[in-house]
Amino acid sequence: MAYPDSEGLQVAVERDGLLVNTDSQGLEHYIKPVESTKPPVPYPKEYTVGEERSAVRDGRICGLAKRTFWILVLVAIVIVAAAVGGGVGGSIAAKNANKSKDTQSPSSTSPATPTSNSTPTSSSTPTSSSTPTSSITPAEPFPTTGLLPLDCPAINSTKYSTVPSGSSSNYTYLINCDVNYTGNDLVKTRTRTIDQCMDACAKQSDANPLNPCGVIVWIGNLTLAIGNTDGNCFLRKDVPAPNAAQPSDRFAGAVWVKG
Repeated sequence: MAYPDSEGLQVAVERDGLLVNTDSQGLEHYIKPVESTKPPVPYPKEYTVGEERSAVRDGRICGLAKRTFWILVLVAIVIVAAAVGGGVGGSIAAKNANKSKDTQSPSSTSPATPTSNSTPTSSSTPTSSSTPTSSITPAEPFPTTGLLPLDCPAINSTKYSTVPSGSSSNYTYLINCDVNYTGNDLVKTRTRTIDQCMDACAKQSDANPLNPCGVIVWIGNLTLAIGNTDGNCFLRKDVPAPNAAQPSDRFAGAVWVKG
């Protein structure tokens, strides 16, 4: 029988029991080293690329959930759009209101109750009445000084007929040069010709049959008329006896010939 290098009892390595020590004679007791029970040193957690990617994938924008973020954006857009729309709408409404006021036709003014005479007297210092009268201001620029053409005495005792726009009634007037019919004014306005003044008289009568225009006084001397009464065409209801006027003042009258 073959034996190992040492004779006698042997114990397997790494086990408790008796072992043969080859360095010295005899038996020797072997104690297995006890493993340390000290807990392992914790490994500190560090920020990793994986965590960064995880934060991006969690669906947040500026610290908010995507749905919350986009809801806030839409609400902000709606508020801004409403504010801008309200401002623009208010501005347009105000502009349209001012434009409507500026373009309102002066001809819509209702005739005033007959008042005292405002026509300047020929051949004397012109004075205007303190009592206001209904006035129609021409839409186009109108001169305030100078002389307008008046074909007198050629048109004296002639007749002029006119039909107001939208009417079927014909109005005829007898013209008299160098006269001034004193009386109460229904309407005061400005016209470039005596014909236009008679047209205004016919329009007044057609629109107001209970308060018609019976006679007109027209003045071609704008320096005399406009400077003192702000008008040169005067529409009157009554037809008094005419007063004589100087030819240089360019007065002319016209009486409505009825029937």
